[in-house]
Amino acid sequence: WAYATAGHVAPRLFQVVAVESMARVGEFTPQNLSNTVWAYATVGHAASQLFHVVARKAVAQMGEFKPKALSIMAWAYAKAGHTTSPLFKTMALVGVMRVGEFYPQDLANVA
Repeated sequence: WAYATAGHVAPRLFQVVAVESMARVGEFTPQNLSNTVWAYATVGHAASQLFHVVARKAVAQMGEFKPKALSIMAWAYAKAGHTTSPLFKTMALVGVMRVGEFYPQDLANVA
């Protein structure tokens, strides 16, 4: 998150972090998941295997996602071009049920 926010692209660092993140994804909270894919999407680091692993974990935890984390997750996957159907279907279902909890920025991220 920090490197992406600062605009620093460090391919080797992102590769190493992707491998470690996949190994420890079971420990990630919804916020950790969304921050991770946001960072990779922001710097344009493909990490397709990481996106796949995070998507599976996110689908399993989707009921625990706060609207902000859900909207960031949707934005990151769209930005990175990873449009995994099960993830997007699950985000849509949860988003529809909880749309009243979304702030305008969250709605804009999802749209």
